[in-house]
Amino acid sequence: MAIGDFSWASYAKAYKITLAPKHLFTTKFVQNVHVVPKSLSYGQQCGQCVQGTPTHLFRKGMKLEAVDRKDPSLVCVASVGDVMENRFLIHFDGWDDIYDYWVEADSPYIHPVNWCLHTGHILTPPNNFKDPENFTWEQYLKATKSEAAPLEAFLTTRAAHKLEVGMRFEAVDRRNPGLIRVASVAETQPHSLKLHFDGWDTEYDYWVDHDSSELHPIKWCSSTGHCLEPPPNPQETSTGPCPTRGCRGVGHIKGPQYVTHLSLFGCPYSPGNMSKETAIQDRLGPAKGEAVVAQVVRRPADGLRVSGCPMAYEKSNNSDSVESSEQFSNRRGRKPKTNKLGCIAFHGVYVCVQKIDGESFLMLSQADLVNVLRIKLGPALKIFNAILYLRQRTPVDNV
Repeated sequence: MAIGDFSWASYAKAYKITLAPKHLFTTKFVQNVHVVPKSLSYGQQCGQCVQGTPTHLFRKGMKLEAVDRKDPSLVCVASVGDVMENRFLIHFDGWDDIYDYWVEADSPYIHPVNWCLHTGHILTPPNNFKDPENFTWEQYLKATKSEAAPLEAFLTTRAAHKLEVGMRFEAVDRRNPGLIRVASVAETQPHSLKLHFDGWDTEYDYWVDHDSSELHPIKWCSSTGHCLEPPPNPQETSTGPCPTRGCRGVGHIKGPQYVTHLSLFGCPYSPGNMSKETAIQDRLGPAKGEAVVAQVVRRPADGLRVSGCPMAYEKSNNSDSVESSEQFSNRRGRKPKTNKLGCIAFHGVYVCVQKIDGESFLMLSQADLVNVLRIKLGPALKIFNAILYLRQRTPVDNV
């Protein structure tokens, strides 16, 4: 089914499915929106929307107990790491900030101090705490010279959702955030649900909060102008240039700096990339300073030390590195000259394969070589001619 031909009415009738009603989707993000009076001139501030003023009692540095979102079975000692209006950042004491997450005062994942003691749950002390078996909040607050979050700061936990297993809706694909797919509820918990993309294997399922901004009711894409990805045909082994079933070759495991991919190496859904959660970038764009996709250096004269090449001094194998020159040559059907550093030689210029794989190399234009990689015009023309030569010799199915 082509994009744009999908119809919720036809889909529901053909497969006899249940569509999730619109009122079941939380609208807390738009409930407090108000119209700014037109009488205010430019630069004046509306009294109802004072930016930066918290709407809760949590302050930076306060202590509390919080659920580890990566392992919901753990309740850990945590602190308020930052405050931003009606949200605040949960940071687990003694742990890296990769476990931090933002919540609101009615979140079901935060609790006051001694909540575990009163409810019979096990509290996980801070990492590297000297005496974890005898941890007490009284001693810890005194030792860290901090205060506990007041009980009145914890609002009544938001009501459980009413989405049922099998209901259909539209959802952002976390592995490829630029796409919105047809999804259904696979399992439910009071405040979360297991999301399943129709037509895809269950290995791509994951848990998400019921009030997540990634979930939308049916026909949301058609009303907002977004493209809805239809479910893949179960009879088709591949729906595009990528060999992964259901993948059209859109997106890349390295993030939005690569628009497309043509192989399993760059596919966000390939088995080798399923565990690479940290490689997935924000859907709005690449991080600052990550626009460069490769680095090019001059070929050193014989007998001279290789200076300037970032791979010359790298002795350990980087697990996040891309294809080696041998893999590159095998896929292209022609073995280029290589040195011991893993750099590919094209007309006297070495391209260090760092953040660029084979298909991305063939996508480089002459402007990219000159403006992005900062190569002089003469060598850039030689490299671009080699790219054109490889494009003509390389069948599309082998890219």
